[in-house]
Amino acid sequence: DKQPSDEEIQQYTSSNITPPWIFSSEYMTPLLVAYDSRTKDLETKSRAYEDQVKMYKAELEILQKERDELSEDLQEELQNKLNQPAQGVMMGSTLSASEKEQLRYLQDRNAILEETNKAVDAEREALQQEVERLQNTSTSMHNQVREKDMDTQKFRSILQNAREKIRNITTNRDHWKKQAALA
Repeated sequence: DKQPSDEEIQQYTSSNITPPWIFSSEYMTPLLVAYDSRTKDLETKSRAYEDQVKMYKAELEILQKERDELSEDLQEELQNKLNQPAQGVMMGSTLSASEKEQLRYLQDRNAILEETNKAVDAEREALQQEVERLQNTSTSMHNQVREKDMDTQKFRSILQNAREKIRNITTNRDHWKKQAALA
């Protein structure tokens, strides 16, 4: 599982020392296929996380919009009702039983809305944290994909250099065999 360091890769590519496994397609082909497969898996997971983040953001925006609209409507209606009794008292009239009931109902709804707002805010915060976690995961996966791509490119370069060295060695060997046969 140990990956060659940059120094080892440089040593192998700039000298006649070639790692023994580099010549074996038995080892290199599955390795390159595994890197490609892992890269595709990470890209797929990254896209899925990005889609989840978008979905969470859309849901959050809808909830916030609904909450804001309800809060504004209720506050407006409550303010209207609170202003009506004050005006009625100033004119010498009192609140009827149904108006008192309606005022209590609006106050109860306002209290419920405030509790709902707190719950929505808590959920929004939790969703925001999840969005941040997913964005961090997505970034991490993108980085892993880039690293795997770089590793794959390094191995392909090593393999290409090794094949070139094999061709050169084979050419030189054939040349020396011919020279030896002529001598």
